[in-house]
Amino acid sequence: MSNILHLRPRGWFSRLTDVLAAERVIATLELSFFKDQGRAEIDGVSYELEHPQLFGRDYTMRRAGKTVLATRASGLFRPDYPFEHQGRRYVLARQSFWSHRLVLRDERNAEIGSIAPDGLLTRRATAELPEELPLPLRVFAIWLALAAWRQRRRRS
Repeated sequence: MSNILHLRPRGWFSRLTDVLAAERVIATLELSFFKDQGRAEIDGVSYELEHPQLFGRDYTMRRAGKTVLATRASGLFRPDYPFEHQGRRYVLARQSFWSHRLVLRDERNAEIGSIAPDGLLTRRATAELPEELPLPLRVFAIWLALAAWRQRRRRS
């Protein structure tokens, strides 16, 4: 499997976005129209993506009611999303104030991956995330990026 993942909405107004690796669907995100929450289907396993308040700061990925990953956004106009997985710390943050590209950093503050839109007028995007990271963690980071872009559009 490649470390490059492609995000492909199923249609212009579709709530479904497929995550592809080497042209094979490995996950599907179903997002709410009005809130940055929904579900993720990863290798046949369903996860709930929760961001219960429109201006809330908490983001949670749950499986069968149990929290798998969670973050609380810090910062207002350029939020960072710090989270932990298996004792390791990660932060997803915008590369710069003007950029839509988000970078994933590890506990040493080294850039280990990125997620960026494929263009200005498209909902397609590309994520370059290490294969060593579990797939639910990579999908969580992708969901956070989609939520960040959506919130940025709301503010503009």
